[in-house]
Amino acid sequence: RCSYCYVEGKVEATNELSREEIKDIILQAKALGARKIIILGGEPSIYPHLVEMLRFIGKEGLKIEMFTNGSGIDARLATVLAEEKVRIALKMNSRDEHIQDHLAGKKGAFQIINKAFSALRAAGYPSGDLFLAISTVICQQNIAELPAMWQWLREENIEPFFEVITPQANALTNTWLGVSPRQLKDLFEQLADIDKAKFGRSWEPQPPLVGNRCMRHQVSCLVTATGEVMPCVGVTIPLDSLRNNKL
Repeated sequence: RCSYCYVEGKVEATNELSREEIKDIILQAKALGARKIIILGGEPSIYPHLVEMLRFIGKEGLKIEMFTNGSGIDARLATVLAEEKVRIALKMNSRDEHIQDHLAGKKGAFQIINKAFSALRAAGYPSGDLFLAISTVICQQNIAELPAMWQWLREENIEPFFEVITPQANALTNTWLGVSPRQLKDLFEQLADIDKAKFGRSWEPQPPLVGNRCMRHQVSCLVTATGEVMPCVGVTIPLDSLRNNKL
């Protein structure tokens, strides 16, 4: 229900990949040289077979990264994530409850996120090889609080994953989210100054990711829940289906 969600359709998906098909695709990726599997949504933490899949990917010696809004992360799942050393990017757009719930399109989203955050911290995140990031979209509703949020995350050794909204699906109709190019430029430069002055980090301000470059389309691809292959979540052009061809 997120106001900026990139998923076009809101109907229940049909003809989703089976667990056996997913495992086969993971093995195909590994054979091609893949070293990491990134699990996206929908929401992976409420997928009923997630733990089975995490164990499978881990057993194959592949690294795992997961983007989540925290819906299904309790103490038990947080423990499994830590055991498999899953890199976690937890969605958090605002530290203000009203703003967070409004952007998520769900009352109680703020509470869900913070319960997940507490469970992950209790399981040992962030530390050593337990990487934790906070995934945040830059919009008109949260832009004023982002510099303070960035500094808080750095101080907590949590990686800030701030990005410009991709103009697709919900974001195209919810124009109230929009941030001007001037606002974006000012924010990127302000965050760069914070990093340089307080944390000794230097980077060139450039969208769409703050402090980073989006190169994923050059080194990976997206497989949807129904087996379509696309360059990435931002370029939703199906190249083919894995039910027609191998990866």
